[in-house]
Amino acid sequence: YDMKTDALWMDKHRKDPDIAYTTAWHVYNTDPSTGAYDPNPRLSKEDCVYAVELAVYNLEHWRELSDSARLMNLRVLIHCVGDLHCPTHCYRWNPGGQKWPCIMNGKEYPTFHSIYDTMPEALWGGTKPDALAELIDDAKAKDMKKIAAGSVRDWAKDCAQKVSVIYEINPPADPRAAAQGFAVYEGPKPQVLDPDTN
Repeated sequence: YDMKTDALWMDKHRKDPDIAYTTAWHVYNTDPSTGAYDPNPRLSKEDCVYAVELAVYNLEHWRELSDSARLMNLRVLIHCVGDLHCPTHCYRWNPGGQKWPCIMNGKEYPTFHSIYDTMPEALWGGTKPDALAELIDDAKAKDMKKIAAGSVRDWAKDCAQKVSVIYEINPPADPRAAAQGFAVYEGPKPQVLDPDTN
């Protein structure tokens, strides 16, 4: 079984007519002042937190699902848990397509998202995703319990609080940003990131 295939499946098929509605499920909003999950901006199409909670509920009732429904919910869960933890999928405001170019370890990245995608290697000195996956697979029960602690909404709030610096460096082009004391974003400004301190 290759989990990477299922992890990428939603990105590869998000525009397929039958599941195009899941495009909205890759991101979510949080309250700028508290960091708490805010479902209101995306109520009409739902969001990443909704997708994870829905998949968890459905998989808790897996015996009632067809094989294809089980597979679909597994794919949603695997992909959206990753998106839930991706800094650029956690919006304080709608970022309006900002790319946030940056430099880390002397290497230029066109987007902050591209740094997140290579994060295992950046944080663990050349460790490839497969090797990191093996470490997780072999983790002791107490370590797995620690990794999975909290609710989906706790994870969203934790991510929001940890990535708030993104919005301080590159405030979004949104009038609400100015109202909260942020300057208005005026264009790409490459930032130098140090993985030992950021």
